[in-house]
Amino acid sequence: MKERYYQLTQAQRYMIETLIKSGKNQTQVANLLNVHRSTISRELRRNTPQRGAGAKVYVADSAHYKTWERHHTKAKQVKFTLPLKNQMMKWMARKRYSPEFIAAKW
Repeated sequence: MKERYYQLTQAQRYMIETLIKSGKNQTQVANLLNVHRSTISRELRRNTPQRGAGAKVYVADSAHYKTWERHHTKAKQVKFTLPLKNQMMKWMARKRYSPEFIAAKW
């Protein structure tokens, strides 16, 4: 059976912020949250600002927003549906576009 992966919740991010500020290391935080230590490491690496105001300080609210933003702005997979196929066939017939040209438009 395939292993399931779960994203961190906002409550877990608040706990990470609190535990890191209280002086716990990443392994201790991971054990308390019952997640792998690399999950904590990746969370801190992705969502801790490196420059500017608040640099090198993990903030749960901004981390949750950054994660949400990455999720919603990522490239979406285009499904090759029947309406899409029909549209492409019309373009190819009407304008004499090649399949390579149409693929470049997507």
